[in-house]
Amino acid sequence: MSTLVLVLALTAVAALYFGIGRAACPQHDRLPCSELNRDDVMATIERGWQAAGEHSELRRIADAMCRRSW
Repeated sequence: MSTLVLVLALTAVAALYFGIGRAACPQHDRLPCSELNRDDVMATIERGWQAAGEHSELRRIADAMCRRSW
């Protein structure tokens, strides 16, 4: 049962990052979802991960700490 919950949670997180990755890509550069292969899906999820990480609170705190140290 716990394995099923874990798989569902990971699928939900991957779907969230996939959606963010699709939104981060300009519309004229996007492939239709029906034409995406496994590598394209993984690249889109990675793009979503990077896009979400750029706007995270932890990133802002780390950048502020680096600016203060100089």
